[in-house]
Amino acid sequence: MGHSLGGAIALEMALARPDRIARACVISAAVYRVEPPLEGKLALMPLVGPLLFKRLYGKRDLLRVLRTVFFRDPRFATDETLDYFWDRLNRAGGRDAAYATLESIYLQEPLTTERLAALRCPVLVLWGDEDRAQPLASGRRLAREIPGAELRVIAAAGHLSQLERPREVLRHALPFFAPLAIAPAAHAPAPGKAFEKEPA
Repeated sequence: MGHSLGGAIALEMALARPDRIARACVISAAVYRVEPPLEGKLALMPLVGPLLFKRLYGKRDLLRVLRTVFFRDPRFATDETLDYFWDRLNRAGGRDAAYATLESIYLQEPLTTERLAALRCPVLVLWGDEDRAQPLASGRRLAREIPGAELRVIAAAGHLSQLERPREVLRHALPFFAPLAIAPAAHAPAPGKAFEKEPA
């Protein structure tokens, strides 16, 4: 299961090791080239872009992106949520990794139709209906290009539908993975109590 760039990586893994990947679920997968938001365009400018992103990108900039690009509902961009993402952006190697992610999403060659057609495992495609980072049109295209893929649109969700609508994401993902009889994973650190309840 992978989200955004992680979704593209999950599909690459399924192509590279079909003997190891029985099913794949992707959420707003960054498979195709899309137009970056203004902040992304500035960060990807030759020479000056990396400097802007790695040295001058501030907490207010991150908050604006969370509110206008990643979350459909800006109420999810709470102080706690902002601190969670900000701390991870600024830990050792965080900005370099984030910049490499931007380059991978917006500059590198996408998965081709031919490669997607070679996927043999069942694939579930989940997508927020108001995703401003990876438009729903990309999700519809992805579901068409992967043989037998199922598309499930998550209502009232943006790019981070697993955070905005976790119950809805699980409502689709759990039955999809149920035939594999996977044991529950150990609890992993999450962004905190901000995501335990969805805003009304």
